[in-house]
Amino acid sequence: MRTTLATVVCLALLVSISAQAQQSQPQPAAPSKGAAPTPAKHRSSAAKTKLRAAAPFGSMAEESGCRILNKGKRGQICFYDVTRHRPENQANAGADLPIYISAKKHESILWHKGGGMGFHVTGLELRPGQNLHCPKQAFDNDFKDDDTEEWHDVVTSGLPNPLAARYQCEYKTHFKWQDGKRGDPHIIIGDPDTP
Repeated sequence: MRTTLATVVCLALLVSISAQAQQSQPQPAAPSKGAAPTPAKHRSSAAKTKLRAAAPFGSMAEESGCRILNKGKRGQICFYDVTRHRPENQANAGADLPIYISAKKHESILWHKGGGMGFHVTGLELRPGQNLHCPKQAFDNDFKDDDTEEWHDVVTSGLPNPLAARYQCEYKTHFKWQDGKRGDPHIIIGDPDTP
């Protein structure tokens, strides 16, 4: 009986000492309701410009001519009318804004004739000054200039090359229409977290 009573007393003392130790530890101060928020860090003008110029990967830049199909976090498709790049339409086409494609988000391009004549995607060419590691093959699908091939209403890019995304490689897409005219919009493949 004495051992049981001694055990109970020891346990009670331990619980009491533990509770006192927790109360004596300093508690973080609760923020006062009237306190001003911590001021935001000011960015330099160069940093702000860099943020504005950052590639909008995942949004595909509708200004560049993309009509985004299947909007969401993954698998977006840029539905792109190639007729804007015909030589007779160049005056009205505006600036050659790039189409941004994210490899991580599994984005792709569907080039279509937009009511015009059939066409071929004859190739994608690296723009000058790219990283030496940029692959020549930008997408899963391969393209060639072959007039014996059937003329298309719609051509898909396939998924982008992850290596192209890693180095944010820039390409010119080459189109050829049945009448022999050519056009070449600008594509950048990358991901939001690539340097």
